[in-house]
Amino acid sequence: MQRRKSQLARDARVALVSGCSSGIGKLAAGTLVRAGWIVYAGLRTLAETQTAFAAESDQLRPLPLDVSDSGQIRAAIGRVQSETGRLDALVNNAGIDRLAALEDQSEQELRTIMEVNFFGALALTRAALPLMRARKKSVIVMVSSLSGLIGLPGSSAYCASKFALEGATESLRNEVGRFGIRVALVEPGGYATAMGAKLRQKTDCAPMSPYRPMIEHLLQADPARADPTPVAELIRTVIEQGAPRLRYAAGIQAEQVVAHLRTLDDTARQSYARAVTGLQWWDAGADKPDDVEPFA
Repeated sequence: MQRRKSQLARDARVALVSGCSSGIGKLAAGTLVRAGWIVYAGLRTLAETQTAFAAESDQLRPLPLDVSDSGQIRAAIGRVQSETGRLDALVNNAGIDRLAALEDQSEQELRTIMEVNFFGALALTRAALPLMRARKKSVIVMVSSLSGLIGLPGSSAYCASKFALEGATESLRNEVGRFGIRVALVEPGGYATAMGAKLRQKTDCAPMSPYRPMIEHLLQADPARADPTPVAELIRTVIEQGAPRLRYAAGIQAEQVVAHLRTLDDTARQSYARAVTGLQWWDAGADKPDDVEPFA
């Protein structure tokens, strides 16, 4: 049995996926395992690592990985290296959000969102690069968002983190290609994930905030119900391609949004942002009409 496991470690491709407690990360980890990969699934707390993926094969290996914790990053990369000696794919999926107007959002909350979504992804990537360069054939997938392409009200910090991630990823792609490392962005739209549910429970908005009507309107939006499984399948496809392009819109809705955004000037982009959030009345200085539905 030990010999079989050792052979498996030598022969199987190895991936590290962050943000695997639920949603896209957890699905991507399972999808890769079923495709024959050894997957190190990063979760934020030790308690999560003890309960997640209990029924999965020994090819799926949960580990504590808070991407804002440099010690956990070093330990995760060290474990991958000591157990397998290789890293063929890195999926930066960990992310957080908080619905708030920029003026209402605390500096600490702004920094926390940037720390996880942007600095955390870059820190994990920097730690993984030496091991990936040694492979001379590996891939990095950054899970971005349509919020990295257009700024929506109530999402300043989240959009900033994803816009920054998009730029850094393109730069990284132009730096590491000579080492056989391919880099790509996956840009999902709205999906039924735990982060979406948490977003509706957590806001920075005082009772007397001048932005409260806007935030209350956004909180009333129907939660995304789309199954995120196709996003996980797309991540696997991108990883296993020989030469992935830079950006992949995840799903038909995302493809349509990306194509539409390319046709818009600045004025039209602002109108589009109002329309998709149902906030035309907000910019007009009016009260919310009863018949306006957010994210219609």
